Amino acid sequence: WVFIMASRIERETDDLRLKADLMTDESLESTRRTRQMAEQALAVGGDTMVALDEQGEKLERIDRHLDDMNDDLTQAERNIRELQKCCGCCVCPCTGGISIGKGTRKAHDGVEMDDEPITTQPRSARGGGGGANEGPMIQRVLDDDREDEMEENLQAVSGVVGVMKNLALDMGTELGKQNRRLDDINTKTDHTEYRTRQADRAVKQELRK
Repeated sequence: WVFIMASRIERETDDLRLKADLMTDESLESTRRTRQMAEQALAVGGDTMVALDEQGEKLERIDRHLDDMNDDLTQAERNIRELQKCCGCCVCPCTGGISIGKGTRKAHDGVEMDDEPITTQPRSARGGGGGANEGPMIQRVLDDDREDEMEENLQAVSGVVGVMKNLALDMGTELGKQNRRLDDINTKTDHTEYRTRQADRAVKQELRK
């Protein structure tokens, strides 16, 4: 009877060990897949951030180009005002009262704008936080190499999650900054279009004299 019970206990122990091995193998594969997906997501996030940075640089170049255009228009307006002067001292009444480069301008949407180029851009603070967890992340059962690898995989995933949190905050900051820059670009574009139309009208009127 004792021998039978011992054999039975041994079989049950072997069965439990086999189940534990299978579960450990499945858990190991799961942590490997999770780590792989996390690293792939991080790579996509990094590529997205690079694309956002490149887009921001393009917007900055457009912004500077609009500033240069406004500077050129300012000089053109000075030249037109000189043409409008009678005897070099006052504006000739026959110009019809077209004012160039004075006071404020209204874009086609009715927003008042100063003559001075808009150069100030908003600043945005970077976010941070996150990182790998301290201490073990799994409860050891067999205490073998597979559990060592599972622990390593989960620690790596935790670190990736921390990096992705920082990346997401940086993306949000960059998008907010670019949205504000786009608003500035739209405003400058309206301003430039208005000043160009006014200068064109004044030149045409001078040529008709």
